[in-house]
Amino acid sequence: GFDAATRSSTLTWTSEPGKTYSIHTSSTLAPAGPGGWSLLAPGHPSGGTSTSFTETNVPASDGVRFYRVTAD
Repeated sequence: GFDAATRSSTLTWTSEPGKTYSIHTSSTLAPAGPGGWSLLAPGHPSGGTSTSFTETNVPASDGVRFYRVTAD
């Protein structure tokens, strides 16, 4: 969830032990170009069967922010 006071967003997903994940962001869900998907955090290690990632200092200019998690 998003914490407006600290401008941080925490994601939690079901994961596989030993895997790594990449987290991407987008402000429009466009496949490419302005507002398209950008790599935020490559190679984030699995936390076991559940993994979390916190983005800090989420830009205030982003009225909407989408996240995508992919297995590496």
